Amino acid sequence: MKKIKYAVIAASVSFCSFAMAVTEAEYQANKNDTELARTYAAELFAQKKFDRALAVIEDVIVAKPVDLAARFFRIQIMITLGRGEEVLDELEFMTTLKLPASDIDRAKNLIELVKRNESPLNATVSFKMGFDYNGNANSYNETGQTWVTSDGSTWTGTARTDTANNATKKLADTIYNTSVGYFGSYKLNEDKTRNLNFALSSTYKNGTDTINADGVTTLARFGYEENIGNFKTELSYTSVKVNKKHNSTSGGTSVAPDTSIGIPGLSMSYKFNDRSVSYAYTSAKSKNTGIGAASDYDNTTGKHKLSFSSPLGKQSLALLSFESGTYKSKNSSVKNAYDKDITTLSGTLITIWKAGHRTTLKYSSSSKDNKYSFQNYKREDASTTLSANYTVSGDVFYEPLKDWSFIFGYKNSQTDSNNPTYDVKANSYGLTVERRWSQY
Repeated sequence: MKKIKYAVIAASVSFCSFAMAVTEAEYQANKNDTELARTYAAELFAQKKFDRALAVIEDVIVAKPVDLAARFFRIQIMITLGRGEEVLDELEFMTTLKLPASDIDRAKNLIELVKRNESPLNATVSFKMGFDYNGNANSYNETGQTWVTSDGSTWTGTARTDTANNATKKLADTIYNTSVGYFGSYKLNEDKTRNLNFALSSTYKNGTDTINADGVTTLARFGYEENIGNFKTELSYTSVKVNKKHNSTSGGTSVAPDTSIGIPGLSMSYKFNDRSVSYAYTSAKSKNTGIGAASDYDNTTGKHKLSFSSPLGKQSLALLSFESGTYKSKNSSVKNAYDKDITTLSGTLITIWKAGHRTTLKYSSSSKDNKYSFQNYKREDASTTLSANYTVSGDVFYEPLKDWSFIFGYKNSQTDSNNPTYDVKANSYGLTVERRWSQY
């Protein structure tokens, strides 16, 4: 539906780019003026008076049967009204005519959108592969020392050894990744107010010289969605399994345990005009295995998230979110070291520069504050992440690559802690190539 909506909006904007306000009285008094009628139809569409816009544009077609722009506009209004199947024959007939290539492509794209909108199943298969070059792939801290305290004010530092990689300094590395995914929704009723949403994915990462990112992550998510007017709610369950690489052959030790996480969730959102506000709650339970003392990492995490999205101008979409959560260790012997409150504020700006070109800028700031004292102090971490991605569609280079996309990315992350052991900074650059197949 989202792609259909954007296509219709783009068409209506171009259709009335030089439009002035027209009243019903002016239209009734000048019905033979097709230019005034098409302007009025576009204004009605912008006001979401779709039935009336359809009646007016049909009057234009009666007066000028060969007006192709009016016919396309009528078809797009029909799609918006959920009557796309009624215009499929007309669209398919258009593809057989000797029309400009741009109009043939437009008709084919609308046929695809109609079929996607009318099918109960709307799913996508995704295949990705790429790499990230990380200047601090082993997350080595800034001081190069491990710090301890006995009184909370006097700290003692000793040279740090990264036992997982047998290193005593930052290690730059290239991390290769491959992932496959299948995600989408299935409509449970004709009104499309009840849907089953799903996502399945598996991601493999492997570093050339480090093991911090190495491993396989699999995810399965299922949700039941209910829509009532502009209000939407979803009950979901997500299962995540992370299998890390355990390095023993070179004398190193494991960087992290294998983890299984179950995440039930509830989300609600309300849309008004082109803006939306949403709330989500998740309660995650983590079980860890694979290394010694793995149970120290077992935990439950409850998280509340409030989000707001709004267009910025004609080309951009802004998203703001605030998260508040609590991490609780299941092992009571490590509560003082691990239990913490977590808050995160983030903002994202997505901009469509022109067909096939998109940038995504994201900034987030989070704090993790221990709930209890450990070694006579409460650990406090403040982290920031800045990322910038540029996505270009394959057909910008070569039309047969229209289902491919290329993502160039940059990421800067840093953590400042009142325990210098955890002061970590990193920059990474990457390239990802993605191929998608639609199923509907």
